[in-house]
This record gives sequence, C-alpha cells and structure tokens, in this order.
Amino acid sequence: MKSGDVVEYMRHGAYHLGVVEGEPERKFVALRTEAGETRRISRKDVTFVCAPARGESYAGLVSELERRVAEVDLDALWTHALAVHAPFTPEELAEVQYGEAAEPLDALAIQRAARAEGILFKVRRDYTLMPRDVAYVRSKRETDEVRAE
Repeated sequence: MKSGDVVEYMRHGAYHLGVVEGEPERKFVALRTEAGETRRISRKDVTFVCAPARGESYAGLVSELERRVAEVDLDALWTHALAVHAPFTPEELAEVQYGEAAEPLDALAIQRAARAEGILFKVRRDYTLMPRDVAYVRSKRETDEVRAE
C-alpha cells in the first residue's frame, strides 16, 4: 500500500472507499474519505487495495466503480469458477472476464458485485471468492422468488 492507492475499508460494519495519503505507518494508514476529510484507520480494516487514483475526483472514482460493478457478469464467472471448484481472487476473476485488459478497479468491482449479490459466491475471510454449489444456488434463488411474490 502506498500513497495514492485506492482502498476499500470496513468501518462500523459498512464498506467505504478512500485514497491513501502519505506513507502508511506500520499499523495505521491515513485516508482521504468520501467527505474529503483525512482519517486514520487500522491496516487490518483495509479489505482491498488497488491502483492509484489517476487524479480522479472521489465522485468520479465512485461513479466509475459503480459502472464497473454493473458490468460484472457474475453468472459467467460463477460457471467458470464452478468448473474448477476452487477459490479465486477477485484479480483472477477480473482476468477471466476482461482478459489482459483487466484493471485493478475491475477486481474491486467483482468483489463488490459478489458481496452484494450474495448467492453465487461465498466471500471468504481472505477475500477470495468460492463458488457455491448448484444445489445451494438453485435453492436460494427459489426461496428469493417465493419471497418476491
């Protein structure tokens, strides 16, 4: 982690984005938050680190991330991961979806999409994504359909 990196971090049970300011300390890192303020957080609360912000505004960064989350094809990624039946890092799944054109922000988008959808992948403590089995997915989707009616 270095100055300018975009990070996702957990605070009060919710995920937030920030940009690293200055050199991180051993246990803490200073971040510029969505409100434009600087906040020191514990390194252990950082859940994802990706490429430096390219001079984008915070709003521009959030908008770009939301656009990429909407583009994620979780069904196709789940099908691919299920065939291998092994955990994947978000970076590995970004390469599956985008090939060599994959960028670090794509990996964060995949992680956020999988976490929000909550059925196809289990997000593990090490933030890898494990494909859930077909029976679980089918059962969960049927339950969700019944609740929606």
